[in-house]
Amino acid sequence: MNNKKAFTLIELLVVISIIALLLSIMMPALGMVKEKARGVVCRSNLKQWGLCYMLYAQNNDDRFARASWENSNNTWMAVLRDYYADIDEIRTCPTAHKATQGNPPQWGSAENAWRMNPGEFWMEDDDWGVGSYGENAFIRVQDPPGGSISYGGSSGKFWKSPNAKGASNVPMLMDARWQNLKPENNHAAPDTDGVLTMNWQYADVAAMRRHGDGINVVFLDQSINPVDAEDLWDLRWNREYKPRGRIELPQKLDDGLGR
Repeated sequence: MNNKKAFTLIELLVVISIIALLLSIMMPALGMVKEKARGVVCRSNLKQWGLCYMLYAQNNDDRFARASWENSNNTWMAVLRDYYADIDEIRTCPTAHKATQGNPPQWGSAENAWRMNPGEFWMEDDDWGVGSYGENAFIRVQDPPGGSISYGGSSGKFWKSPNAKGASNVPMLMDARWQNLKPENNHAAPDTDGVLTMNWQYADVAAMRRHGDGINVVFLDQSINPVDAEDLWDLRWNREYKPRGRIELPQKLDDGLGR
């Protein structure tokens, strides 16, 4: 005779409820673990890019590349091509791995990579110019100063070399919506409603909450630190830039640039 007692319906429902409760408690924690893992990979990518910049400078009289459109293929990925093995391993932050849909050029966002036109201003081959990091254009060498083929601005603003005073506060490469940015003193901060300016030069290009409250940045001294979106205007973007302190921004920034 079988004396084993089966689960009653009520007992089964209790067990299911307990499992559901445990899952509801664990899921946010798992999400946080995944986000932390993505942040670690992102910082590792930036560390590798920072090393590429340093190797380039060491092989070029301690100077970075020219800030000029005179020659095609002058973007940072193209300039540093001799110093990395597989660009697909480090071109995007894992939080923004998938490129924005549509024909290039396309702005990126906190969760999407940007996409450039292939060819002239990108690579020598058919690489479609996808990435989710952006270079501070002021780290370059402005040569010729103020020339029509250059990025514009006085030569004195450009850092030119990794050996600069206060290098720990000079951003070199970071999470961004476009492949580079060039913040100036006269650039206005974003509107208080979070609508950002559709201009590749402004700090708005990096003002997003890709990792927690901000982004990851590799600085001129090779340090890698998180920076809140509100604190981007307090960095030393160029030699003449005057840090403004913390800017008030809404918690949810609008990724629809220029809307």
